[in-house]
Amino acid sequence: MQLSGQAAVDAFCDAHAVHSQNGLIGIAVSGGGDSMALLQMAHIAGQKSGQDIMAVTVDHGLRAEAAQEAETVGQFCKSRNISHTILNWENWSGQGNLQAAARNARYDLITNWANAHGVARVLLGHTADDQAETFLMRLARGSGVDGLAGMSPDTGLFHRPLLNTSRQELRDFLQDQNIDWVDDPSNDDTQFDRVKARQMRAQLETLGLTQTRILQTVSHMKKAKTALSMAAHDFAQNHVTQDFGDLIFDLPALRLHHSDTEPRVMAAAVQWISNADYRPRLEALQDAVATAQQGKARTLGGVLFSPQRDGTLRLSREFNAVAEEKIECNPIGAQFMIWDGRWRISGVLASQDTQGIAHIAPLAEAVSQCPNWRDSGLPRKSLMASPAVWQGETLIAAPLAGLNPNWTAQIATDFNSFLLSH
Repeated sequence: MQLSGQAAVDAFCDAHAVHSQNGLIGIAVSGGGDSMALLQMAHIAGQKSGQDIMAVTVDHGLRAEAAQEAETVGQFCKSRNISHTILNWENWSGQGNLQAAARNARYDLITNWANAHGVARVLLGHTADDQAETFLMRLARGSGVDGLAGMSPDTGLFHRPLLNTSRQELRDFLQDQNIDWVDDPSNDDTQFDRVKARQMRAQLETLGLTQTRILQTVSHMKKAKTALSMAAHDFAQNHVTQDFGDLIFDLPALRLHHSDTEPRVMAAAVQWISNADYRPRLEALQDAVATAQQGKARTLGGVLFSPQRDGTLRLSREFNAVAEEKIECNPIGAQFMIWDGRWRISGVLASQDTQGIAHIAPLAEAVSQCPNWRDSGLPRKSLMASPAVWQGETLIAAPLAGLNPNWTAQIATDFNSFLLSH
């Protein structure tokens, strides 16, 4: 696809629906060629459809030039009347995998920004080149079908509309539009695995392992993943019940050593409940289920495995995993917040509740302050780890425990939908 002129914009609009059907659209922009091309395409698409877009740049504070680059993006946005926000990452400990830490921080900062501004979707500028590099990196780590299926074009809040477009095509588009971009020197730093994968590709092409071939394999893996996901979905339909934020399994049906299906469903369950970025290791999952099948409770990755007397297994959020999970409420007006990565909290602070800072935190032992908590049908431990509205030490609302109907708590993505998308 030759990305130049109006044809490129039309293709972008048609393929990726940049129009005002689902709320505001955000664009994550670093100032590099990929994200600048995405921003310009989304801007022109938005002008056609009347859709407002917002841009956000994360300054990781790792290079002296980064702050100026973020300001340059801001000037570009100002020239096009696009709202632009700069977010700063200041919490790196200096230990561990820098790129992984920066990536996780970037997603967390952008997610919080999106929630605060009512942004329904955030577009990312990942390209076909990024997809090929991701495949090679995961192949080197021994990934299975899911890993080799590459990056998904849609993962909840985040969307990647350029995964079938090459890096060079985007730069050709920018040149056609007379738009400059910056090149991050870390893209040439061979201490990073992605850079090593990028540099290896020229040698791999001599074997016929071109980017086109890699992307064909990614496509095959995506189809295989879809088939496996459908089998997992069918299993969940027959053997799993969602109970608010908990999952109830038919325990005898969990044969984790016999097929891909049961481990896939269980791993997704732990990931869904814990809002984890990655699935638990298979060995740890098998051990947790085996313990539960012996009638013993245990935890894994912030999830409590509780065998029930009726032969089922209840998976719920472990209280200790959310004990410090706290977000502040706005002092006035309607609230809409995401807590623990999966609960959508909404409500209005009454006038008497606005005299101090209110916040969302787990209900904990205050479940005893909710006279009708048993009417929910949820175990006490599940309610303890559920979201509640507080003002200091005073409990204002506990949606799942039936305290204060002015507040609600709903799961943002149900388990079956999560299962099909992961």
